[in-house]
Amino acid sequence: MGKKSREIKTLGGAGIAGLAIFYLSYVPYLMLAWGAAFGTDTFFGGDLFRGYVYGFEAVGYIGLFYSTLLPVLPVCLLYQVLFGLLYIRRLPRDIKRPAGIYAGVFALLILVPCLVYSGRELVYYSKNVHFIREMLSEKYGEKVAADCKIRLDDMEDEEFNVYSPILLKDRSFTVSRNREGDFDDHGYLILEFENENEGFREDLNRYADEKFDMPSDMHLEAYCEGLDFGSYRYGDDYASLIPSAGYSVFKMYVELEDADQETLEKLLVSIWEEQCPKFSDLLDSSLVIIVSVKGQPVANMQITLPIPENRNLPVGSIGVLDAGREQYGLIDKAFYI
Repeated sequence: MGKKSREIKTLGGAGIAGLAIFYLSYVPYLMLAWGAAFGTDTFFGGDLFRGYVYGFEAVGYIGLFYSTLLPVLPVCLLYQVLFGLLYIRRLPRDIKRPAGIYAGVFALLILVPCLVYSGRELVYYSKNVHFIREMLSEKYGEKVAADCKIRLDDMEDEEFNVYSPILLKDRSFTVSRNREGDFDDHGYLILEFENENEGFREDLNRYADEKFDMPSDMHLEAYCEGLDFGSYRYGDDYASLIPSAGYSVFKMYVELEDADQETLEKLLVSIWEEQCPKFSDLLDSSLVIIVSVKGQPVANMQITLPIPENRNLPVGSIGVLDAGREQYGLIDKAFYI
């Protein structure tokens, strides 16, 4: 009885207050538990800004925020360590045990939702990764699809980071759902490939000019949509890839010696009748034509392909730039071709 009285007596007013503060110092960890269970918005920017994040990523973000910009957690942790080492370890077991349980409960509140979310990510990844490889195989060849490393980036936005040996080792491109609900890279792989091979676009345009026998004063601009890369790897010569490229034609450049309104209208009609049939299968909904006179752009013309709203007739439109209006007296005009 005397021993118990002496043990209780050692827990004086300062000790009770310190123990109460010790317990309260765990309350800020509820922010981590909340983030683990419900996610958090990455509301300050920089490289850490990623919209809404969940699981371990949310816990890491909240922990970093409340350890740097608002250093609440380091203060709490420091107090817990010092109070635990200097005071709690000297208390009777029936007082130390609740402190340990309290810490364990908070750890579980944080850890369990994170593990659950990680499990959901694993299931989601396993369910969808083969669909991504099928898409990559169709657009870029079986070899590329097989050699790609696919990492889940954001399950909520259904985004994956894909690393391919046709790019620099540390470069990746994003794959996500398109409007139809299918996975697509939205042209990001081609964009990265073109950025790493600066001459590819010009070589593809030159190939299209030759293939469709374009006049010397007309040049096509092609948009590459797919490539069968085969065994191509970063640093190889891409020349052999160009004939296998899938592309669309969306722009044409025309160079004239002189210009007037009648010349532009006739040019527009002749392009529709003589040039467009050569690559009609590669046109989307319109063809943009940039007209220059002696190297100076004077007009942006456009041919809109036949649609019911336009009586199923092609529409030609002439948009005049300042140089065309001032030097050649050109005017804006739209007409059925």
